[in-house]
Amino acid sequence: MDRNTIAVSIPNDQPRVAQPVAALLTGTLIIGLFLGAEMPRRISADTRVLPRTERLSVSTMNGKKSSPIQRSVQMASGRISYTEQGTGPVALFVHGVLLNGYLWRHQLEDLSDIRRCIAVDLLAHGDTEIAPDQDVSVTANAKMLKEFLDALNIDQVDLVGNDSGAGIAQIFAALYPERVRSLTLTDGDTHDNWPPEAFKPFLAMAAGGALRGTLNAMLADKNIYRSPQALGPAYEHPEQVSDDTIDKYLCPLVASTQRTRDLQRFLAAFDNKHTLAIEPQLKTLKAPTLIVWGTDDVYFNVKWSHWLADNIPGTLRRIEFKNARIFFPEERWQEFDKELRAHWQAAEHEAAKANLPNPPLQASAELLERWNDIGRKLIAIAEDLPEDKYGYKPNPESRSFIQQLLHASGSMYFFTDVAQGRKARYDDDPPRDEWVTKGDVVAFVERCVKDGAGLIEAKGEKGLYETVNDGSLRLIRFGDLAYAMIEHSGEHYGQLVAYYRVNGMVPPESKPKQ
Repeated sequence: MDRNTIAVSIPNDQPRVAQPVAALLTGTLIIGLFLGAEMPRRISADTRVLPRTERLSVSTMNGKKSSPIQRSVQMASGRISYTEQGTGPVALFVHGVLLNGYLWRHQLEDLSDIRRCIAVDLLAHGDTEIAPDQDVSVTANAKMLKEFLDALNIDQVDLVGNDSGAGIAQIFAALYPERVRSLTLTDGDTHDNWPPEAFKPFLAMAAGGALRGTLNAMLADKNIYRSPQALGPAYEHPEQVSDDTIDKYLCPLVASTQRTRDLQRFLAAFDNKHTLAIEPQLKTLKAPTLIVWGTDDVYFNVKWSHWLADNIPGTLRRIEFKNARIFFPEERWQEFDKELRAHWQAAEHEAAKANLPNPPLQASAELLERWNDIGRKLIAIAEDLPEDKYGYKPNPESRSFIQQLLHASGSMYFFTDVAQGRKARYDDDPPRDEWVTKGDVVAFVERCVKDGAGLIEAKGEKGLYETVNDGSLRLIRFGDLAYAMIEHSGEHYGQLVAYYRVNGMVPPESKPKQ
């Protein structure tokens, strides 16, 4: 077990269910689907979805009194149905194939004290209503989630995915990483394991036209749903899945002929090209990520949890639930919710660390930053100042525009040269005739700034405290001399700004940034 793995074990005396859903294709079951008189309760083509008030009947746990609310929002992708409960930062839960947001009822109830929990019904699932030609691929579902968050004015979410919903969550996080505050992935489609081998017979059955009959059979006899030949292998304890739960999952899928066709299109669109396409983005995903995997999953081997942990750099922990199957968020919700709480707290801690102020600059770095800042402003004026304004002066005794600029820049050598034991190369006012064109002036100002910056960098932290003879009665520290020259150049920069304003011009620093 790797150092980031935590094994969670619960005694399990249940015998392992041996066979996956492949046996749905056996002749006995397929023939039985069409023998309506033999079925205890045949579901007709016009079966209606259970009333919303019934679908929200979740038992109160831990004494909490908040209730889930089912809503829908109309968007370009369709009328998207969702259930929400609680307040606070948003946690978005994404279910997988054949199920709907009801999978997450325990999370909504239990975690509503710290999150606004939202469980969405994907395209072609639950109470979500879509057009007959709506794209229902997993990438289309990921894009729908972004559209959904936009419609609800939600900026970021703690994203949680299971089964094909985990694949959709990966695609969403890869395409819209800025929308993901944290990511939790459970057993689900990953990389090129989509669809998983054990699910391919179900896809073949659906492609062969037997989907509606199969769903009706499972609804008519719930033991078929729980059997080793159907969805039994998805559960640790399939015998504990209630009839009501099965109704809530499957009734919407046969509520109309179109609903069944939509699901058939969803199944037909399964293709690992969607997850392979986002592998490069996953490898740069920094969102704090938790990976929780059941060790007894017949569809998604635990090796895929290792693949995700190795390829998502934001992974904080990878956890294994011993003996758990794919739908453990429903069966072992207490353990899972405990891990979600811990993960969200860890993600908040990571975000707090990232938002801490940067440490203070070293003294030499701060000096260099200040020097370059006044230098940047002088260079901007040199580049912007019209040549026909070079000769402007507010009165005869004042320096002209160009003289002010040359003086503010050239006087920097009273630091750069003097700090190296040399006489400053220019007097108070550098001669105007040495820099005739605007290009000459810009190059001169850039050189004045660059030479001083290079000396500050070369001296480093220790050099700030070296003493310099600048001709005054007392030696001066290198850093203090630099700051004195920054202040001097800044004063003349202020005069240049005043010249701009008097001439009805806007200084470069005050112009709107492009």
